Amino acid sequence: MVEKIFQEALYSGHKKVFDYFNKSIEKKKLSHAYLFLGPEGVGKKEAAVNFLRRIICQKKKNSAPCLKCQSCQIFRRKTSADFLEIKKKSDKKNISIEQIRALIDHLSLKPLNWPYKFALIDQAELMSESASNSFLKTLEEPSDKTIIILIASNKNRLPETITSRCQTIRFNFISHSLIFDYLKKSQLINNQKASSISQIVQGRISQARKMARDNEYFESYQETINRFLNLFSFSLADRFKEISSLYGNLTPSKNSFINYHSLINIWLTVLRDLLLYQSDQENKITFVFKKNIYKKIIKGKKDLYFKKLIDHLIVTKMLIDRNLNPKIVLENFILKI
Repeated sequence: MVEKIFQEALYSGHKKVFDYFNKSIEKKKLSHAYLFLGPEGVGKKEAAVNFLRRIICQKKKNSAPCLKCQSCQIFRRKTSADFLEIKKKSDKKNISIEQIRALIDHLSLKPLNWPYKFALIDQAELMSESASNSFLKTLEEPSDKTIIILIASNKNRLPETITSRCQTIRFNFISHSLIFDYLKKSQLINNQKASSISQIVQGRISQARKMARDNEYFESYQETINRFLNLFSFSLADRFKEISSLYGNLTPSKNSFINYHSLINIWLTVLRDLLLYQSDQENKITFVFKKNIYKKIIKGKKDLYFKKLIDHLIVTKMLIDRNLNPKIVLENFILKI
C-alpha cells in the first residue's frame, strides 16, 4: 500500500513524463537509449524502474504496472537475466570499464523472458573515461531488442558523443504540497515531521521517502545544517578542524551519510535562506526551523555578504566536479566566511 501511494505521488509529480511513457509503450515507439536527466532525489531512478515495469507488465491497469504479476515480481526481486543495473561501487570513485564490459556482455545475449534486454546505469556521469569510450560502441550499434536508461544529474559531465545518442527525458522538482500529501497518506510519520521533511527536501521526493523511513538519515541531515551554521561563530582554526572532520566522514564507505555534492547543496540552501532572511523575505526560506539562528548570523553582515558566499560555493562545487582535492577546495571556501 505504501509503495502504491509513492508511485501515485511520483506519477502526479512527473505527469508529463509518465504520459509520454504511456504513449510510447502504447504506440510501440521505444528508443534504444534514454537519458533521465534532473536534480538528485527527484525520482529519476524510481521512474526508470516504473517505465521498464510498464513495458513488461502482464496485467497493466490504466497503463500502470500492476506490481503483482509474475513479470513485475521477477523485476522486483531482480532475478531476471534480462535486466542489469550498473552503479558506482561504494569504495570506488567511478563506474569502471569492467562494469561496462559486463553490461555489454549482458546486452549481447538475446532476451529470455521479456521482449527486451534492459540495462540501467545509475549516476552515469560517474563513468570513467575508458568506461564511457567502451559504452559508446554499444550506443553506436544498438540492438532492436535492447533498452538502456542512463540516470544523471549533471549532463555536462557526460560526453556529448553519448548524450547525443540518447533520448533525453527531463525531470524537475516536485511541489512541496504534493510531497507533504504523500508523506501524510503513507502514514510513515506524523504530520509535524512530514511538514519538516517536505520543506527540507526541496522537491526531492526520493529523499523525502528516505528521510521518512530512516530517522538516522533525517537527523544526520539536520546535523549537517547545524554544523555549517556553526562555522559562522567558529574561529578560523576551528573551521579548519571542522573541514578535516567532514572530510573524514565523507570518505567513501557503505555507511557514509552524504557525498560532497549533497553537502554543498545543503550549504547552498542555508546560504540562500540567510540571503532571503537578510532581504526581509523570510516567508520564502526553506529551513524555517532555523530562523532564530539566522537572525543572529545576519546581524552586522553587509548586504552582498551572503550573495558572495553563494557565488564562492558554486565555484567550489565546480572545482570538485573537475576532480580537484575536495578538502583543499572546501578549506579555501571557509576562508571567505
